[in-house]
Amino acid sequence: MSTLDIDFEKQISYFFGIRDIQPIADCYFKIFSQKDEKMLPILHQAYELIQSLVEWNFDTLEAAKIEQEIIYAFRKPTPFEEIVDRYKKIYSIIFSRPRDSFDKIAWLRTFLFTYQKQAELLGPLTPEDKSFLISIARLSEHYLQGFEELAKSKIR
Repeated sequence: MSTLDIDFEKQISYFFGIRDIQPIADCYFKIFSQKDEKMLPILHQAYELIQSLVEWNFDTLEAAKIEQEIIYAFRKPTPFEEIVDRYKKIYSIIFSRPRDSFDKIAWLRTFLFTYQKQAELLGPLTPEDKSFLISIARLSEHYLQGFEELAKSKIR
């Protein structure tokens, strides 16, 4: 990945309201240079780091396993609804809320990465593609901020 690609990936990724995203981003970008069997430990490390920074109590290993399922789902033909369900599942675990609370967010995140993947098959992303994807990422972040606030206020 070029620096430009990494910067763009950071813009469309969701980092749970954490200000200093670099340590978490480093974990995620490490995945792209590792063999698949190394993915789960790296993802688990990322979720452990997220948990320590946001101070929410959730099953970091389970979150990492679902994130791995999402990554694999985007690598092979997977029905859109199955990916949506995985996003609902991971957000439900992290934010301790019912899965159906995350319907719109899960659809947005799935659409975002499906569009990115399909557009990249046609060639490099255009500035318009990137702008569109960033706007979808921001909208999903906006919806997730409400859950972040609930998680912060919940005594665990």
